[in-house]
Amino acid sequence: GLYAYGDPIEYPEPIEFITMTGTIGTEDDGTISCHLHAAFADTEGNCYAGHFKEGNKVMTTVEIVLGEIEGIYMHRHVDPLRGVKLWEPEQI
Repeated sequence: GLYAYGDPIEYPEPIEFITMTGTIGTEDDGTISCHLHAAFADTEGNCYAGHFKEGNKVMTTVEIVLGEIEGIYMHRHVDPLRGVKLWEPEQI
């Protein structure tokens, strides 16, 4: 298809977790869905970024601040024109 993800990158040494942003909502079936992007840097200052997926290991801690937008329900559904899941905010 036109839309596809690249292969996961596995970095062999510890790297610095720089930042993360994304959306938490639900799928069409009601299950919780997280779509997160993160940036990392190695000891030489090279940066890497992409989707933050299940299985990423944390050496010590990650500090996360979550913000809620009141009155908005976020859910993902397959866009019939593109054939990929997209977020659709709904005012409640």
